[in-house]
Amino acid sequence: MPTKREYSAVSDEKPIASSPPEKSPRKKKTDWTPDEEAKFLAIIDEIVKTHLWSMAKEDPDLAARKGGAVRSHWDALFKKLKKS
Repeated sequence: MPTKREYSAVSDEKPIASSPPEKSPRKKKTDWTPDEEAKFLAIIDEIVKTHLWSMAKEDPDLAARKGGAVRSHWDALFKKLKKS
């Protein structure tokens, strides 16, 4: 988006471009700690378990599966994810 221009009082002068706002300094990126990684995976696991069956039963191919089977399958996939 172009910067806004302010016009001077004298109409013969060219518009004065206003300076862009100052950018905030960037934070240094750091690696995830093992504790943060574990908490993140736990949150994702809880979100998936909460909404997994409601989403899976809407899919015509997965609707025949029972809720327990879907959850058990997720648990197996999640264990594989945690190992990698």
